[in-house]
Amino acid sequence: MVCDFGRRPRAAAPTLVEIDEALPAITGWPLVEAAQRAVHDAMPDYGFCNGFDPPLLALEQGRGACWQRALVLRALLRRRHIEARAVHAGSHERT
Repeated sequence: MVCDFGRRPRAAAPTLVEIDEALPAITGWPLVEAAQRAVHDAMPDYGFCNGFDPPLLALEQGRGACWQRALVLRALLRRRHIEARAVHAGSHERT
């Protein structure tokens, strides 16, 4: 199934390492907030068309469901040595 309806043209998606390297040298909640913005910017399209893809593949595609975005954010925070877990809260993933 092709799910490119309404999709905006975009540049090549950044990798997790590139997102990490672009984050400022900050710590604590400011880092968490910056990481959240970076994941949102890297995955601007929300959707279920790729809902079974692994999170890093969804990152490459610039589109993902909430659970994929949460796990990309978790991986990004863990790269910065911040203990992060994804938990299921009702119908959405939270990090």
